[in-house]
Amino acid sequence: MKLFRLLFLLPAGLWILLSGCATTVDPKDENLSMIYGYIDMSAAPSVLKEVSIREDGGWGNVDTAVERNAWTERGGMFWHLGVEPGSYQIHSFGDGKNRYKYGKDGQSGTTIRIEKPGIYFMGSYAYTIKSKQTSGSDGFDLKPTASQHEVELLERLIKIMESKKDDKVYVRQYGWLKKRLSELKR
Repeated sequence: MKLFRLLFLLPAGLWILLSGCATTVDPKDENLSMIYGYIDMSAAPSVLKEVSIREDGGWGNVDTAVERNAWTERGGMFWHLGVEPGSYQIHSFGDGKNRYKYGKDGQSGTTIRIEKPGIYFMGSYAYTIKSKQTSGSDGFDLKPTASQHEVELLERLIKIMESKKDDKVYVRQYGWLKKRLSELKR
C-alpha cells in the first residue's frame, strides 16, 4: 500500500508542482503581445540574467499587480513573447544573487500601455546608482539611454528566434519583429 501511494502521489505531486511553475505562452492566442527592451548593467556590480515585469490591475493599482518573468540574453536584452493588454513596467532585475527591485509602490519610469495585440518596445535603460536611497528602490534607478538602438535589439531577437527550435511556433511574434525592423530601416 505504501509503495502504491508513493508511486501514485510522487508523480502527481511533481506534475502539480511543475505545472504551477511553468510559464508557457500559447502561440495561437491572438490577444497576446510581445514586449522587449534593454538594460545597460555596466555600472552595476552584476550582470543581467533576470527581469521581472509587473502588470498593474489598473493604472497604479498595485494590490492586483501580477509579475511576469521575461527572457533575458547576455548583453542586457530582455523580452516576453506573450503579455495581455494592460499597463506594464520593469519591477525587478538582476542576476539572481543581486536583485534590484522597486518597492510595492515604486515606479520605475518604464511603464508602457498595451491596448491591442502587437509588438512593444519598453525602451533602453542604464542602471545608475543614486546618491542617496529613496523610497521604492534600493539606491538605484533606471535612466533612459540610447546605448542600444531598437534596430540592434530587433536584429538580435530575430537571430535568437531563428536559432531556437522552441521559438519556431511563435510565427506572429516573429512576423512582428521582421515588420518592425523593416519599418525602422526605411
